[in-house]
Amino acid sequence: MSTSDIVPWPAADAARYRAAGHWRDRALGHWMWHWAGRFGDRVALVDGDLRLTLPAAGRTRGRVRGVAPRGRPPRG
Repeated sequence: MSTSDIVPWPAADAARYRAAGHWRDRALGHWMWHWAGRFGDRVALVDGDLRLTLPAAGRTRGRVRGVAPRGRPPRG
């Protein structure tokens, strides 16, 4: 999928969401690390018997996707 495949939100709605603080123009990966720092070892993801804490989910995402938050190398 490329960015040309994405249908944008109507400009007025996007502006309203940003003004209300709902959209902060940050990638989901940013929030995973932010929440990990804020909430520590709370469980973030559950898949059957598998439980991942926020830091573990962030590290797994980095290994699986090869993507890390800006300034951090992927772990793996």
